[in-house]
Amino acid sequence: MPEYAVSRAALLEIRRERRMIQEGHRFLDEKRILIAQELLKRLAGYRELMQRWEQSRQQAREALKAALLRHGLEGLQVYPVQAQPPGYPPATQLPFLGILLLQETPLEQQSEQPPQHPDNVEACSPSPESRACARQHAGQLQLARTLALARANLLRLRDEYQRTERRVRAIENVILPEIAQQESAVADRLEELDQEEVIRAHLFASRLRPAAEL
Repeated sequence: MPEYAVSRAALLEIRRERRMIQEGHRFLDEKRILIAQELLKRLAGYRELMQRWEQSRQQAREALKAALLRHGLEGLQVYPVQAQPPGYPPATQLPFLGILLLQETPLEQQSEQPPQHPDNVEACSPSPESRACARQHAGQLQLARTLALARANLLRLRDEYQRTERRVRAIENVILPEIAQQESAVADRLEELDQEEVIRAHLFASRLRPAAEL
């Protein structure tokens, strides 16, 4: 904290600075609460996604077992690879209190053209089991991307919450007590100076009174 000279102007400056710091503290405290609320909401959504992931994993396992029973391990190993999209569209960024959160690109903004695969070959003995297996694992891939984006958002919110929490605690436990102590010290010193001034004025008046009586 800066050192202030003992004066009325210095006391007013300290009080003005204290009010500004208190306003900043209120802003950071509100930001911390909003981040915590958003973090809890997204954490609940992440838990739901994890439940969907477990269900999808079980369904993919059952579909794989059915495909193995139909084609056997060797038959499934040589099953033609289905055409895959060249890549998922990049996630869009959604600003939230200075934090860039990630969200999947809406479906209407994604390309509607079917993926082209030059080496795509039809299976000699296609089956519903093999198609279901491919469909379940493709769904798992998409869900894994959604989970990754949700986890990244949770980590970003957590880091920003921790930074805001440290700032709030620093203002509460260090800055405000220091400036309050400095304000009190300057106010006490001004009060002492006022008392000294009164005493000097009283002594000066008492010295002038005998001289006036002569």
